[in-house]
Amino acid sequence: MNIDRDIIELIALTRCPACKTNGSLVPTDKPAQFDLSMPLSDITIRCEQCDEPYPMTEDMIPIVWSPSLKQVFLDINKDPGDDSTTVSNMSANMTIYDKNSENYSKHARQKDTLSRRVKKSVEILFPDGKTEGALHLDWACGPGHVLSWLREFGFRQIGLDVSLVNLRNARRHTGCRVICGDASDMPFSNDTFQLVTEASALHHILDWKAAIRESCRITSADGAIVMDAEPSDLQMAWSPLAIAVFNARFPVYKVLSYFMKDKYIFRDTKQAKLNLLAEIHHQPGTGFPLDVLRDTFKEGGFLAEVVMSPDAEMKSRPNVTWKSILLNVLSARNPWNPKYGSFTTIATAKTKS
Repeated sequence: MNIDRDIIELIALTRCPACKTNGSLVPTDKPAQFDLSMPLSDITIRCEQCDEPYPMTEDMIPIVWSPSLKQVFLDINKDPGDDSTTVSNMSANMTIYDKNSENYSKHARQKDTLSRRVKKSVEILFPDGKTEGALHLDWACGPGHVLSWLREFGFRQIGLDVSLVNLRNARRHTGCRVICGDASDMPFSNDTFQLVTEASALHHILDWKAAIRESCRITSADGAIVMDAEPSDLQMAWSPLAIAVFNARFPVYKVLSYFMKDKYIFRDTKQAKLNLLAEIHHQPGTGFPLDVLRDTFKEGGFLAEVVMSPDAEMKSRPNVTWKSILLNVLSARNPWNPKYGSFTTIATAKTKS
């Protein structure tokens, strides 16, 4: 069996999503049948505890799927005429990013403030600067924005995503190791990473509390977690008039998509509406209740600090756009109040604090 050392080291960090045994997965040339149409490697991954097999793509991306993610892969490979195929939140995310990963890489999250804020969060969490060689996971990594921003810290980096296209782009852009898996049921052993990050991704996860619990589980006692650019329930509590204006944006944004590259998703109205299912917690009347968010971190053994409308230095400042001004004014709210903006969370283990 000829397998790259990086893949062996990556698999050594995993656990089996089926039986939850840490460090039980190994690469093997023992054959397994997967009902997938994509090209697969002859090498598979198996659990030494329960013998559950997991596929490896032909270009050597491990697919260590949870039961939910496995079902999405199987559904996507069904005959298009099969009425039993359903669109779930997870399959919406996979479909959107498999199609739009390259556009997302080029046109989304390009503001310098975003990268500076994430870097500043890491500097706050690691004031001694001892990050060289530490393990960093960016889950829902997309095409690799955060992984690229944090390369200068010298982390050993891993990207996790449900979209294979995203993972290929992240690997190509950053050179990091990648694995396909479910953020709400992560395929990693306990206490593995010194840094776990996500940016503008938690609101894509149906069971967001599970994603936080999983982040806490896989982060070591000397580690930290950064969750950036997320909507609070207060931010998304718009008035009926504001909601009506928000819901009427599709034809306007479709026109703007021909002039504003970051509006690419609205070029195809069907894709834009599918994106509503992908961004499930970033809709009117949704968002995250901050007390529940903090309590979820606490249950996982972490203390979470939430910064509302953070600037590049992680200070709470008004960060207004024409859209936020309009929606807040229509909701009879002060658009310059930081509490109506998105938030960033940095969390450390209680034992570290």
